[in-house]
Order: sequence, then C-alpha cells, then structure tokens
Amino acid sequence: IKIFADRARAREKDSLITQEQVSFMKATLDGASMAAQNAEKAYGCRLFYNRNALLWMNKNAQGSDLGEYSDFHFSFLMNLGITATSSARIEDFNTSNAGDFPVLFTPFQLPKKTVSQIRSYAKNGGSMMIIGSTNTVDPELQNLPNTIYWVPPLNDGKDFADPDAKEMAKKINDLLKAQGLSFQNGQQLGLWPMWKSKGTNYMQIVNFQYRIEKAVSRVYKINISRKQLGLGTGPYHLEGVYDKRSIGSDSSDGDILSFSVFVPPFESFICTVEPGEAPPAPKVINNTDPRIIYNGDWIYNNKALVSFNRDEHYSLNKGDNIEFTFTGDEISVLGTKRENRGHADVFLDGKKIYTIDGYSDRLDEPGIRTSAHSTQRLTQYLNYVIPEKQVLFSASKLPKGQHTIKIIVNGTKQNRASGYRVAIDAFEVKSN
Repeated sequence: IKIFADRARAREKDSLITQEQVSFMKATLDGASMAAQNAEKAYGCRLFYNRNALLWMNKNAQGSDLGEYSDFHFSFLMNLGITATSSARIEDFNTSNAGDFPVLFTPFQLPKKTVSQIRSYAKNGGSMMIIGSTNTVDPELQNLPNTIYWVPPLNDGKDFADPDAKEMAKKINDLLKAQGLSFQNGQQLGLWPMWKSKGTNYMQIVNFQYRIEKAVSRVYKINISRKQLGLGTGPYHLEGVYDKRSIGSDSSDGDILSFSVFVPPFESFICTVEPGEAPPAPKVINNTDPRIIYNGDWIYNNKALVSFNRDEHYSLNKGDNIEFTFTGDEISVLGTKRENRGHADVFLDGKKIYTIDGYSDRLDEPGIRTSAHSTQRLTQYLNYVIPEKQVLFSASKLPKGQHTIKIIVNGTKQNRASGYRVAIDAFEVKSN
C-alpha cells in the first residue's frame, strides 16, 4: 500500500491506480482492521508522534505532505529493526500508556502536563528514545536520564542506510535485552509488531522494501522474552497463520527464545507463539560462503534481483561444477529460474540423483502477495521478485552425518529456453 501511496504522491500524480490495486488494498485494510479490533495488548516500542508539528510541516514544507511525514516516522523504526506495534499522539503521553519502550518524535511546543509526564517517566527509571534535532526538542526534555537521542538525516527515498543507524539499532536492542524485552540481532530492515488477541500471542514479521528493483529476501533473527509475553517454561514454536510453517527455536537461554524466520521480499509471516517443539528453520548458506567450492569459470552476480541475498554465482560452461559438504539430513539447492536457464546434474555422495531444469516463464509464476491479511496477489512486480524461494532441488531423509553435494553444468537445455545458464543462489540445510 505504501508503494502505491508514494507513487500517487510523486511521479504518478496524474495516474489512477488499477482496479486490481484497489481490490488488493481493500482486502488488506479489511483484514488488518479485523485483526486490530480483536487486539487486547500491544508489545514492543510505541511511537508517539507530534500531530501539531506534522500539521505545521504539511502546511509550510514545500513539496511535502502529511502522509509523507507519517511514512517518514515509521521508516525510522523499520530501518532500526525494532519491534513497533502501536502509536499515539505525543500530547496524550503519560506514564501508564508509554508502552514497553516509547519513541518520541520532535517533542516540542507541548503542553506543560505532557512535558511533566515525560520527565517523570525518565526520572523514575523508564527508558525511551527521542528523535529530532535540538530545535525540535523541548528544552526541558533535553539531557534526560535513560534516554537515547538521535538526529537522523533526511531520507532521500532511495536507500535508507544512514551510517549511524546500525549503531543506533544496536543501542536500542541492547537496551531492550537488558530490560528483559524481546529484541532483534542488530539492524534488520522490516516491521515486527507483536500483540495479544483473545489470550493468544501473535507476531508479524514484514520484509519491507524501499525500492522494488533492490528487493531481497531476508532471514530475520528474533529473540522473544518469555516474561514479556507471559510464556511458561518449556519449548515454544512459531505457528504460521496463513502459510502453515512451524518454526522451532534455534536456542533457548533462560527467558529468551531465539528464532530464525525466512521472509521473501514484500511478504509477511504472521504467526502465533505456541507451546511445544518443532524443528528449527533450515540454515541458509549463501553462495558466497567459503565452504562452497567453485570449479571452472563461475561468474559472481551481485545484482540478482530475485535471489536470497541479491547475489548469485552462474555459469553456462559444460563441466563447470560446485561442491558443498554439509552435515544434516535435508538439503535444498536454491537458484533463480528464468527464460535463459539450462540443465545441471546433481550428485550426492558421488551418485547422480537428479537433473536440474532452471527454465521458467515468469508470466506463468503467481503474483506477489504483499500482505499477511489478504490472499490476493499483484502481478505487476514479477520482473523484480518471485514470492517464494526458488528451489531447484531437494533431498530429505538422508543418513545422519556428513554429505557432499556436487552440481555440474551439463550443457543442455529444453527447447523453450534461450540459454544454458545455471545460477546457484544458496543451500538450505536442515537437521531433524
């Protein structure tokens, strides 16, 4: 939805969005509204925005509007990779509605009562973050204890890669961890709201993208606090609501449960937190891992639009091969399928067991489902992203222990293919 709004406000002001887009947005908003109505508790950071400041900017800042500034605020939190579920007007701030970790944007020209509440919250041990330049922060709210201050640069809309955002993300996640709250492993671009509805804990992990032509899949490393979510002892797993993945924890360290969650670009993984065991997510080994041995003239491509880490190795020379030794009982080969892909033979522990066919017509692929609250898909983004991992080959129920997989370009293709290229994106290894 943000993509459509941005385009409507920018270079496509005179263009109407399509009926497909209207239908998609309606289904998404209806689903999100239904989920919000049933929420009884929101966890994580709470964004407090200065409505009056936004209105002033909307009136006086040339070439901008209120919607852009609202998006701008949430963009900061997405770039920092911290869980943020709820928001409120800063004028309504008080010590009882501050949430787990309040984030205050441009807190200036506030009522004296609000300033007093913020100062009281900080001086009584509450931690928070204040974002804004010095002249947009009330003098009485400067140099408060337990407060992280940040003056970020303006977002140019191309890449949000502020040089100190990584350091700021670490400070916030370290603080959340110290307070016994859920946190991420550093800076991970995306959204991570958590809430409770009808006694069940939910979370949504959103792989947000600033620019569609730079879309990447991501594996999010999240750490859930039992205390914060009111969980008991023993194992817990994530249970997908729409896609039925069950993801077990990578590790459990007292209060903290750690998970790895794969999310394709523009997709969401919405899940519940359930008691009981499940296998952890597969380990993804990117094509640049030094454990992968390339023999022949493989070419590294760091602009692979639909790959796991936006990179891949490819070759079209007969006999070129890749070897990878792993320990586990399941292995998958990930790679991009396109019109110019050819064949490769797969050997496992020295025995040929499969021939990969990398050909695919993108027009035959499903569209992009860019919402966790809707099953509708959009078809116009297929030049940039494929909604699911592209698995070239999988093998399961392997004997326990070490195995070696070898992939050899065999110089053949099907008649419809325009080339012989074989592209390797990553390996997935699983131990049950």
